[in-house]
Amino acid sequence: METVKAQKKLIFLFFLMYASVLMGRMSYDANIPSIIDYYGVTRAEAGLVGTFYLFASGICQIFHAVFCKYYPKRYVLTGMLLISAVFNILMFFRPPFWCIKYLWLLNGISLSAFWSSMILQFGESLDQSLMKWAVMSIGFSPLLANLLSYGGSALFSYADIFHFSFLFSAILLITIALIWFIFYNTLTPKRNDLWKEKSKAQDSPERKTIHFALIVLLMICAILVISGCFVRDGIQIWMPSILTEQFGFDSSISRVLTLILPLFGVFGSWLALWVNRRIKGFGAMVGLFFLCMSACLGGVLFSIRNNYMAILLLLSAFTVCLGYAISQALVAIMPLAMRDRINSGFLTGLMNSCSFIGVAAGNYGIGWIADKAGWEYTIRVLFFVTSLSVLVAGVAMLFTFLQKKQELHNQTVERIEP
Repeated sequence: METVKAQKKLIFLFFLMYASVLMGRMSYDANIPSIIDYYGVTRAEAGLVGTFYLFASGICQIFHAVFCKYYPKRYVLTGMLLISAVFNILMFFRPPFWCIKYLWLLNGISLSAFWSSMILQFGESLDQSLMKWAVMSIGFSPLLANLLSYGGSALFSYADIFHFSFLFSAILLITIALIWFIFYNTLTPKRNDLWKEKSKAQDSPERKTIHFALIVLLMICAILVISGCFVRDGIQIWMPSILTEQFGFDSSISRVLTLILPLFGVFGSWLALWVNRRIKGFGAMVGLFFLCMSACLGGVLFSIRNNYMAILLLLSAFTVCLGYAISQALVAIMPLAMRDRINSGFLTGLMNSCSFIGVAAGNYGIGWIADKAGWEYTIRVLFFVTSLSVLVAGVAMLFTFLQKKQELHNQTVERIEP
């Protein structure tokens, strides 16, 4: 019973830690309109800073996915949070804009070890019965991070002190880092022996070989992660600018209104778990999500043309929710479901790296498209991406079918052979 309590406390701590990690990044994203005004830069230039962060973090996560099992997580995660706090403190002093992208690149490197370490710690410490709660906690962390980042940014920008948002994020990062360091030994229990034995059996030399169809399926899933995060974070990050430029809202008011986006995003984790119990194929599940997302973006395009702000916000919120569902399905649920075929720590690191590439493309690419052609054309591009992703998900369904067919054939051959 004490072990279960410790495991639940670990889930809650990682919920707070993941939220603080997101705030360490989103402290910049939430202040993009204020940064554009203060430094007099274009949307593409402002988005490029986030792109530096995300590409650096995404590439480094591939390294961490391979080697994170060797890390002393107590010290690595503590140092990671403290270093990010330092970069946020430097941003508080409003350095020259040309050096911000390099500060945020280093910030991305410092926080890149978190995701693989978190999933690995879950695997080492949690019983199988608590895995779904771990997935849900991961889904709720962006809600807290968005509320604090965008809510705090709205308040500080209203008082014309937007740079205090970075100091606020730094204080939270330092606090969580100290909690993790002090209580690490008591909050990282080992899972039950039965689950350990299952894990050893999965890591044994007799683990099933990875067929060609499975490799292709994973490559397709990586593409779907990139496109899903490109659309999701593109809408979420740039919505304050859309409201300000298309509807004439004050920047602080627009950020308050966009707080509904992460509120809907919370349901993405629940939606992914709920649909996963009913649709077992990840290609079919993700394809359904992209189909619904494409319909929502069609409505967003209609709303921009006709100045329907309420409909725009509602459909954008549904789009963000579906984006989170796609991300959770492929980055968290799929690696846990496929742990008997491929190392879940490596797979989640790989998929999460792809998600960062998608977010990075959304940061810079959407800002660049909006600068060149305006927001209506930008939404058309997003609509095209989601529609194309539906077709790509159909290909994933095909390879899933081929994979199952191959496995059935192998099982039949094994029964026939003497």
